[in-house]
Amino acid sequence: MNNAKTIVAESIIETFKSLKNDYIEDKFKYFSETDAVFAFAWIFKRQKQINELINNGIIDIHFEFRPTGYSTQADLVIRMMNENGKWVSSSIIEFKIRVDGNKDRMLLDIRKTKELSSDGLTSFLFIFDRCASERQILDIINQELGINDPVRNNILWVSREHQKNEPGRRELTFPDKDELAEIKKVSEDILKSFHGWQGNTLSEADIVFEIYSRFLEHDIFMKFYNLGKVDIHLELRPFQKNAEQDLVIKDDSAQYAWMPQRLKNEGIRVDFTITRRDEFLINQALKKATKDQGNKMKYWRILSNPLESNIIFVEVKNDRNIKKDKAKLEILKKHLPESETFQIYKESGIFRCLKHLIDK
Repeated sequence: MNNAKTIVAESIIETFKSLKNDYIEDKFKYFSETDAVFAFAWIFKRQKQINELINNGIIDIHFEFRPTGYSTQADLVIRMMNENGKWVSSSIIEFKIRVDGNKDRMLLDIRKTKELSSDGLTSFLFIFDRCASERQILDIINQELGINDPVRNNILWVSREHQKNEPGRRELTFPDKDELAEIKKVSEDILKSFHGWQGNTLSEADIVFEIYSRFLEHDIFMKFYNLGKVDIHLELRPFQKNAEQDLVIKDDSAQYAWMPQRLKNEGIRVDFTITRRDEFLINQALKKATKDQGNKMKYWRILSNPLESNIIFVEVKNDRNIKKDKAKLEILKKHLPESETFQIYKESGIFRCLKHLIDK
C-alpha cells in the first residue's frame, strides 16, 4: 500500500506537469474548472502504473466526492484499498481556474486541503490562471496563509507568464455539413453504449467522466477533435445574444424558459456538451465572459457559450429522477433543432440512454 501511495503521489505531480503544458499550448481547451479536472483525471489514469493499480482494484478515482468524516466535497478523490479490504480516501485534489476576483474561495480550498492533509490524506491544489501573475498568486498564498514554500505544500500553478498569445496547436476550424453529420452519428453511438451499462459510480460527476472518457477513446471522434473541429466542455451555460440583454434559461416556477440575464451567474448549466470549435462563436463566449466579469477579463473562466455553438447536449442522473433534466433538454432542442439531446440515467442499478426528438 505504501508503494502504491508513492506511485500515486509521483504520478499526480507528473500529470500536473503534462496538463500544464497542454493548458498553455491550447488556449481554448479548458473553460471551466470541471474541464481541467476531467482532463487531469484522463491523463492520470492513462499512465501505465496508475492504469495497472486501477485494473488490479488497488485504487479508484471519484469526482465531487466527500471523504468520510468531512462535510465538504473535493473536486477529485483517489481512494485506495487498505489491508482490511476497505476503500479509504488517500489523495484529494482541488482545482482553481482563477485567483483575482475570488481570493476567498481559493483560500477556502487551500484550508480545506490542509485540513485533510493533517488527517492522513495527501492533498494537492492546482491553480490555473491566465490573468493573474505568479507574484499575485504567491502573495495570496503567503500573506493569507503564511506558506512560504507552496511547492512543498503541494500547491502548484500556471500563471499569466506561462500564457501564449496564439490560439494553440489546434486550429479553429468549422466542421462542414458532412462532418457534422458524422460527429452526431459517432456521438450517438458512444452515448447509446451506456444503455444497459452497470458501472460503479458514486456521483453524477463520475458518470460524466465515464462519458468524457469514452469520447476520448473513440478513434473517429478523436479525428475531429484533433483536427480542431470540436471541443468537449462541462457545465457550460447556453446563452442567446439579444439586442438589450443576453437571454439564458431559468427555472421559473418549475418551468424552464428563456429569460433576460440579470445576474452574472444566472442560467442553467449542461452536464456535458460537444461544441463546434469556431472562431466567431469562441469570440462571443470570450466577450460574454468579459461582460460578466465587469467588462474586464479578470480570470480565465468561461461559463457561458453561445447556444448555436453546441452540437450535442447530455444531462446525467444517478437515479430515475429525470423529469427536470428532460424539460431542460426539450427547451434547448426546441430553440436549436439541429442539435442532439440525450439523457443518461440510472434505473434499478442499470443505466439507460434516452434520445430526445422534437414532436412534429
